[in-house]
Amino acid sequence: LLLACRVQSGEGQSPRPVPPERLVDAGNDPRAIAAVNAWRRQGMRVVVDVTGRSGLELWRLAQRVGAAQALVWTGEGFDVYAGENEAEQPVDFIRVVEP
Repeated sequence: LLLACRVQSGEGQSPRPVPPERLVDAGNDPRAIAAVNAWRRQGMRVVVDVTGRSGLELWRLAQRVGAAQALVWTGEGFDVYAGENEAEQPVDFIRVVEP
C-alpha cells in the first residue's frame, strides 16, 4: 500500500540519468582519448560513441540524450556541433595541443 501511494504521488518514479555534457567520437585516437579523460577529471560528463557516426548523426543522437555538444575528432582537435538548429556544419573547433 505504501508503494502504491508513492507511485501515485510521483515519489516512486525511477530517477532519470543525468545527461552527458558532451557526446564524443574520439576516433580511437590516443590524443582524443587523453582530452576526454582530462575533461572527465575536471568533472565534465563525457560519453564516447564508438559507432563512427557522422557529425550530424552524432549531433542528432546528442540532442536525443540531452547532451549540449557533439564532438568529432579530426586528427588535430574536435569539430563541435551544438545549438538549437540541425547544424550540418560544425559551429566551433577545439584544438588539442600536446604537452
